[in-house]
Amino acid sequence: MKSVLEDAGPQDSVLQAWLKAIESTQTFREMVNILSEIFKVKPSDVGQDPPDNPTEYRDEDSDFGLRVRGKKAREDLNRRAREIIDRVREPSELSDEDREVLRQYSGRGGLTENSQFEYYTPVPVADGVWDALRENGFVNGNVLEPSAGAGVFSATKPRGCIITGTEIDPVASRVNQLLHPEDTIFTQGFERLAVDVPDDTYDAVVGNVPFGGARGATAHDDPAHKNEKRIERYFILRTIDKVKPGGLICLVVPINIVGAKGKQWEQFRIAVSKKA
Repeated sequence: MKSVLEDAGPQDSVLQAWLKAIESTQTFREMVNILSEIFKVKPSDVGQDPPDNPTEYRDEDSDFGLRVRGKKAREDLNRRAREIIDRVREPSELSDEDREVLRQYSGRGGLTENSQFEYYTPVPVADGVWDALRENGFVNGNVLEPSAGAGVFSATKPRGCIITGTEIDPVASRVNQLLHPEDTIFTQGFERLAVDVPDDTYDAVVGNVPFGGARGATAHDDPAHKNEKRIERYFILRTIDKVKPGGLICLVVPINIVGAKGKQWEQFRIAVSKKA
């Protein structure tokens, strides 16, 4: 990084030099180092130190995720998954074949029985979220996932990490519970957990927040925030409330979080900056 900054020609502004440095990065760690230099901060400034063994934190044997292509193949796997959760009551009752099917449950997004809220996070994206937390010093702890889906973040989590999650879809929630009995997954809207659990509880937050302008009946489960119409704004603001001071939050969010214009979006960004 230093050589890139030092080699900037006389016509280059400081901003252009930083841009060149960022564009030259090959790994997430290099990106973190450059941004730390630009903003004169390091992870330990916010109470987190980098892990001693950053490459030894994940279960490399996890084979979670869809391994077929095509609508018919996905629908067949989903049908078999529903049959399994109707038959099985405890994780210990799952056969190896059952687990293989459940790990590939992909929700209804894009299928005949389509649901815009069931496009679940791909495994590489979930890996990247955990990597981002790790690069900023997170090792393990009690983690909140406000929209847990079928369990991709549980499947890719660091060793020693425990997830508390909510998932409103009963099939996805049950799949998650059966595959990850060490975690606590509630079949309910995030609003109920936001009310029931005190603020400043979790060590970190991960997830892929839902988005849209129709929160539905669950909005009334958190009366103080029921007037927030945008799902993504609600999830972001309330997850910030639930994490401990100095904790870390890494969420996949829609681009309107930084790009949408208007007074309500401006007020939202001000609220985020004050909370975190």
